[in-house]
Amino acid sequence: MLDLIETLIYQNSPFGYVSGNVKKIVKDILSVENDKSFAYYYIVEDYYQTLMLYVCLKAVYENLVHSNKIKLADISLGDSLIYGGEYFTFGGEAPDFKGKYILLGVGARKKGRNSPVSRILDEEAIVNGVTIATTVKRGSRVKDTRKKLADYLGISDFSRTNSQKIIIIAELNLLKKIEQVRLTVKNETLFFGELCPAWYFPNKGEKKRIAHDLSNNDPIVYFFSNISEALEYIENEKLPSHIYIFGDKFEKGFKRSDFNSIIDIHNENDIQLGIFGTVPTLFESDLIEDLSLVLKKYIWTDSYMTANREDALKVSYNFIPVSNNAAFHLNVEKLHEFLDEMSNDSSKRYLHNLLIGFSRTVLGQTHGGESSIFAEKMNVISEYSEKIGFHETKRLRQLLTDLSINRFGFNVSQKIKQITHSKHKIALVVYPDLLNDTVEYYTTNNINIMVLPSNAKLTEDMIYQYDHVILVNLKPADRRKWVSANVAKDYCFMFPKMHSNWLAKSLKRDERILQQINKINELSGCIEGSYYQCVQKYLQSEELVQGINGNELLDDGAEDLLEEMEDEIESEMEVISRIVEKNSNESEYLIDKDADKNAFVTINKKILLESGDVILGTDFGRAFVLVDGITYRKDISSINVFDEIVEFVVPYSNEIYLKRFQNDGYLFKSYSDFNEKEKAEFLDYYWKTSLEHYRKKNMLSSEDLADLFYRAGDGERKAAFLNQWTNSSKFPLLPRDKEFIKFVGKVIGDKNIEENYMSFYRASEKVKNNLRELRDQTIEGFDGMPLEQILNNAEIEFSQRRRVIGLLDINYPDVPRQFTNRIIRGES
Repeated sequence: MLDLIETLIYQNSPFGYVSGNVKKIVKDILSVENDKSFAYYYIVEDYYQTLMLYVCLKAVYENLVHSNKIKLADISLGDSLIYGGEYFTFGGEAPDFKGKYILLGVGARKKGRNSPVSRILDEEAIVNGVTIATTVKRGSRVKDTRKKLADYLGISDFSRTNSQKIIIIAELNLLKKIEQVRLTVKNETLFFGELCPAWYFPNKGEKKRIAHDLSNNDPIVYFFSNISEALEYIENEKLPSHIYIFGDKFEKGFKRSDFNSIIDIHNENDIQLGIFGTVPTLFESDLIEDLSLVLKKYIWTDSYMTANREDALKVSYNFIPVSNNAAFHLNVEKLHEFLDEMSNDSSKRYLHNLLIGFSRTVLGQTHGGESSIFAEKMNVISEYSEKIGFHETKRLRQLLTDLSINRFGFNVSQKIKQITHSKHKIALVVYPDLLNDTVEYYTTNNINIMVLPSNAKLTEDMIYQYDHVILVNLKPADRRKWVSANVAKDYCFMFPKMHSNWLAKSLKRDERILQQINKINELSGCIEGSYYQCVQKYLQSEELVQGINGNELLDDGAEDLLEEMEDEIESEMEVISRIVEKNSNESEYLIDKDADKNAFVTINKKILLESGDVILGTDFGRAFVLVDGITYRKDISSINVFDEIVEFVVPYSNEIYLKRFQNDGYLFKSYSDFNEKEKAEFLDYYWKTSLEHYRKKNMLSSEDLADLFYRAGDGERKAAFLNQWTNSSKFPLLPRDKEFIKFVGKVIGDKNIEENYMSFYRASEKVKNNLRELRDQTIEGFDGMPLEQILNNAEIEFSQRRRVIGLLDINYPDVPRQFTNRIIRGES
């Protein structure tokens, strides 16, 4: 039957053509799915979405076949049920029919009928045909997609309950692709959500049905894009039967602790764990050690390429050291001395990063022609070093000039031209910074080369698509990615000859990790894989063996400069983690008290300010920049070093809002005299102050009030929560739970509030939106306005001005939204 699920996916191909390799991956997963844990690391990410869809539909199948059938004991009087495509409530045993039970119709009235149709069923019909509904949509029929899928799979006796749950942890973009999937089952096209009930958790403590979910049954799949939220859910709820993790981002940096916690949960609770990633991630040596302790099966699929394709056996690896003159060698060493000098000085962290970036550009250049990229980088470095008072600015500027005018790039271009051939398909892979410059040079000179950035996403259709791929002095992670992906029949590695030893050290480290992987890999060996062959080709070259002492190769102390850059990025991520924690504990500036504290976003820009403060910027973040006394709103992504940031603190909605409760003016007006805006404000004011006045009038303690809510049927309200809602100086704008308003009416004996609680909720919602729109309009109006005029605005509480002294591109997930795109405390 599981073969039919594969067929359903492959025939529909919702993500495009499914290759033979990806089909084999699904087969491999089937072969190990009875084990309690396994990991699968493939050469590219293309397999994630197909495999995720298979995992979800397999979970649906497991619930159809292996879940316990519904029992009468599971159903209580008044429960919502689905039978025959219609909604009912359970009415208990039918009074005139012994052994039969009544289902009371709750659908819309139909023409010619006075009330919805009810049913009288025996126990067998209920067990085999009834589903407990989590929600009811009156007046609509229910698609019985469960039966349709069961029919397709040939399951005649299936369960309608979902007792087995799985958790999937993946990036949000993968979930978005899955929820838009449509599959044709028995000549009817159905969305994924119609076949697989699922929830996703966009923010901490918040859960939503996925798109197109019929919303009438318990979820089978729980999607998380934040691993810490998944952990919290697992700890507080019923344990799932399976946990699946897709993607590499959960195994890197400080998030590794959460990743290891998932492994601990797997060990302690005997939950099946499946981990899916890409090959380059395996070269985190401590990751290998962690996984080897718990994973019984370990698959490394680089070896597929050599095992299943004849052309893979013909792949060649050519290492081409590019000569450099003595002056270039000496200047590179001088640059390293500068880097060593400032590596432990936090005040020069940004200058250190700029110099590493310049070094990568110089050592990765692909031609000796005119290039604007070096001039741009040198200008930024010189200007910045002068601004911060670096004592060696003049000597540094001369050093950078000497490096940029050296003939090293010309030597590289000559080697590249020796490889080019009009009939060959060639890809030249360079640092992203050099992409445009390289494309322009080779296009202008009519050289037939496809230029690609080293950070390009590799896909399955790129396998063996090129005759030659030239990799110019790439950092280790990119080198592993491009070679493992088998995109070419011939790989050419170009690097400065002076880096031969460093390259050997890096490859020797990779060799040890590959051997370690092979020891714990039960399903397929990696030793035959393309990357291992590549490593061996270099390490066993006669010239290298004679020229380098074997003990040197085992010395991890002398890191490749590029690996040093990777370490720098990792340490920067740890710094941001500390900054976020610090601001969570002590925030000096006004913060939106009604904002969703559980909303998390990814930042991609860290802006260092001369005050020691920082701005953590998102993709679409904006900030005000001061130019000649005029303020302009500018995208965070386009802010430059030495821009002057100005930030205005306008009271948030809740600050303005609470001032209204200092008088009771609303109570002495006629409701009919209000306009629509005032009506909303009155209703909002009325239900909130009614509870406050009731408590004061009856002199109730918070515990007394909590007890009244408990007796009214709402036992969730704690004393601290009710203290906030009975103090007009602390009222939130909107309750998260709409029904809280209904219970307010019930507790204080106000039928109007109790019965029309949704009208009061919508009024509070409108008040909140109006206040936020007013604040946003005020701030938007500052764009293009003189700063002096803005500061005369009575609504401005205070402003701050900060000069930008550093910029860092970084991809860092799960930062609380309230700490982004605004000035916050830095690490110091």
